[in-house]
Amino acid sequence: MIELKEIRKTYRDVHALKTINLHLPKGCRLGLLGNNGAGKSTLMRILATLEQPDTGTLYIDHKDAFTQIEETRSKIAFLPDYNPLPEQLYVKEFLDFQQKIFNRSSSFVSDLIEKTQLQTVLNRKIQNLSKGFRQRLGIANLMLSPAEIYILDEPLAGLDTAQRIEIRGLINAISKSKTLIFSSHMLGEVEYLADQIAIVHQGEIVYNEKFEHLGNYIRVSFDYRVEEAFLKKINKVEKVENTRDFEYKIQSVDHSDIREEILDFAREHELEIVEMKWINSDLEEKFLALTTPRIKKI
Repeated sequence: MIELKEIRKTYRDVHALKTINLHLPKGCRLGLLGNNGAGKSTLMRILATLEQPDTGTLYIDHKDAFTQIEETRSKIAFLPDYNPLPEQLYVKEFLDFQQKIFNRSSSFVSDLIEKTQLQTVLNRKIQNLSKGFRQRLGIANLMLSPAEIYILDEPLAGLDTAQRIEIRGLINAISKSKTLIFSSHMLGEVEYLADQIAIVHQGEIVYNEKFEHLGNYIRVSFDYRVEEAFLKKINKVEKVENTRDFEYKIQSVDHSDIREEILDFAREHELEIVEMKWINSDLEEKFLALTTPRIKKI
């Protein structure tokens, strides 16, 4: 369990964080979403105990994190937005060193190398790694520690599309038994990895909710007009709306992803799907509503 109570942080005249309150149960996957400069990185550094707040308390498992900092840090693995790795070391050298630090077996490290797909760069210097491989190495370093909490600051920033998909899948796989906290300014990445969303804007958490409470739906286009009543026969479908031309908004009874059911229905009835996309309209609308500056009328 992680709890932040009345957390504030100021740098000179800049209020980086203004009265942050947040409760995270064990095993949750929190996505911190916000524009650049919103205060996400400051909040992440406080969560990782690398920076102390001006006021307020951070509790980890009901204990004050900063008064029992050694115990707290043994539970946390942090991957900052810029991964500070020893540039002159070879990848294998670095992993061997970390293996000894964390007292891990050779078989554990071999399995880790395979999971993070670092086999091809073991004999390469860290300074010569691509951004994608640096992230893989940083994630391998997280996994070497016995931490229960993974904190990742913008783990997908600066990656190309292929790298984002690979690293996103890796984070998803390694964090299933952990408490995961990560920041991003990309809606799609938060939707994929998180089960809880907190929107940070101008140093405040302006929205905090579980994804199950958001209005997810599927946008699907066919090659010709289909009756809404006919599409309501798809398993689990609660609501169908013809938004324009041959495009439909389909919502399930529990807001879950039913693209497989739609595909099966289309095959069975020989419908051709031109495009299909999972949409979280409430998240997008809320994010824009809460973070877009309002233009004052003169």
